[in-house]
Amino acid sequence: MKILIIDMRIKEEYLVIDEICKNLVFVDEKIIKAKFDKKIKNFKIYLSKKCSSYQKKLIDNKVKIFLKKSTSKFKIPSSEILLNKLNNKNTYKKNPIKILIKNKEIFKEEEGIYAFGNKISKLINLFDRKIIDVSKKMNAENYYFPSLISGKVLNQVDYLKNNPHNAGFVTHLKEDIKKLENFKRKIYNNKKINFDKNYFSESKVMLAPTVCQHLYHYLSNSRITKNIVATSSGHCFRYESKNMHFIDRLWNFTMRELIFIGSKDHVSKSLSQAMKLINKVLDDFGLSYVIESASDPFFGDMSGNKTLFQKAFKLKYEVRSTIPYNNTTISIGSYNNAQDFFGKKLKISNKNGKCIYSGCVGFGNERFAYSFICQYGIDENKWPKKILRLL
Repeated sequence: MKILIIDMRIKEEYLVIDEICKNLVFVDEKIIKAKFDKKIKNFKIYLSKKCSSYQKKLIDNKVKIFLKKSTSKFKIPSSEILLNKLNNKNTYKKNPIKILIKNKEIFKEEEGIYAFGNKISKLINLFDRKIIDVSKKMNAENYYFPSLISGKVLNQVDYLKNNPHNAGFVTHLKEDIKKLENFKRKIYNNKKINFDKNYFSESKVMLAPTVCQHLYHYLSNSRITKNIVATSSGHCFRYESKNMHFIDRLWNFTMRELIFIGSKDHVSKSLSQAMKLINKVLDDFGLSYVIESASDPFFGDMSGNKTLFQKAFKLKYEVRSTIPYNNTTISIGSYNNAQDFFGKKLKISNKNGKCIYSGCVGFGNERFAYSFICQYGIDENKWPKKILRLL
């Protein structure tokens, strides 16, 4: 592995360093990972061994351009802690990964794609039931959405502009008997899929990155006469490249969302109510966590300024759960105030013809289960008694 030190003055307060490190692997295929060295105040880029000196120079230039485009014009506010429920009560400090794999509680199908065994599945189902209970207390309407979503809609709401690196495109073989027969023959002979672009159709649909965007599409070009509280769960997809080390960062994951649509006041109050109710759920699970201001993982051009806007106006809060064995936290959920963004983009208005406001709460089921196992281990006898009674 080769190391490239970026010779460029870095102002930490104008970037979200953690997100930049994750995004740098998308700058070039030969980048394996990136780290920020706090001593030298610069980025270390780890490259594949096959990277030539000429390629290294090209990558150095690409990284510098990317960093310039990602830098905010003004200082980005530090994350503000809204609620601190971090504790050291949990005595489990081991890394559970090996035993989870050994016991077939997790099974890797491909990079970022995992299947789960009985124990983790029970935790996921229980957590989902508890969030459904929250939705009932809020009189939420139920919706069911597909895993695929219109590419046109994702473009309308700027997802492809802000998150092109995470996007997943869906295609199929063309309706052509010669191409179909050739495809079959090549697979039989080569034992691997031949991705000749001439064989595949134009991509019109995509893998859904969130659940809420389906509902906004559902309500597009319409007027709503009342405030809405909705809930739905579904499979979500975000390609994370070389960041997909384990189940803490998946390509395919499931998410339960609560979605609020209507007046500005309705969205704000609903987000606050949901937070109070869900905090009680997290406390019942005995989870160690913190809620702090955050921003979406914007990519490239103007990403620093977009991050600045979200953080300055506190439009997003993340629930970060403790991972004791490496003394870190991971995001297991978030509270998001989209203001009138989706109303404007998809022409959703109220009875007076004004654009609606919207917000959502989303929790990743797999991340929740993983953080719980990291805090309590896989021995169910050592889990909180309240949880054992519910399983």
